[in-house]
Amino acid sequence: MPFITKLMLLKDCSPKIFTPDAVKDEIDTLVVGGNETTGLTLAFTLLMLGMHPDIQERVYQEICSNNVEEDPTYDTLTRLTYMEMVIKETLRHFAVGPVIGRKATANVKLNKYTIPKGAQLVICSYSIHRNPKFWGPDVLKFDPERFSAENSKNRHPFCYIPFSGGPRNCIGIKYAWISMKLVLWHLLKKYRIHTSLKWEELKLMISVTLKLVNRHLISVELR
Repeated sequence: MPFITKLMLLKDCSPKIFTPDAVKDEIDTLVVGGNETTGLTLAFTLLMLGMHPDIQERVYQEICSNNVEEDPTYDTLTRLTYMEMVIKETLRHFAVGPVIGRKATANVKLNKYTIPKGAQLVICSYSIHRNPKFWGPDVLKFDPERFSAENSKNRHPFCYIPFSGGPRNCIGIKYAWISMKLVLWHLLKKYRIHTSLKWEELKLMISVTLKLVNRHLISVELR
């Protein structure tokens, strides 16, 4: 069931809680939050594909091997496992929400420390994703194979949190994956992506979301 339809049903069931303004706020969050974050992730992914033509070619070959229809179904998109690995590695380097805020609603015991109730917490996913303790000495290398089933099986689930984690994780995670795979499917079927930017030239800044100071300078070539 579409998310907006669910909201309208909740409004009918609990009109005092789900007022028209509350429903509007939820829809605004989904549209604004979902579009900018997926758009930025796609921009970073295309830049990485332009920098790594061998990886781009492998994604293209995977698309061709699943070319059973012009507009892929959900089942087809779920079979694009290497494309998903590429997006995951992009999000590891460039999580568009690099800082996550939380408030402790109770005392939380962590080893010998206690986080007191009411404490405001800042979790830096950008630092976690680039920590050699979790990702090895080549942490700055762009390598989608980190997310193969074999390489992921013993990894702590919370050392990778581009969509946050736990009960407060991103509400639109499934929508994000479907929309990003669908866009990449259509783009890479028709175009090759190129860029003159080098990895060592990239400069990042945080402006609510993670931004690339250099801008996502890519060019496209018709296949």
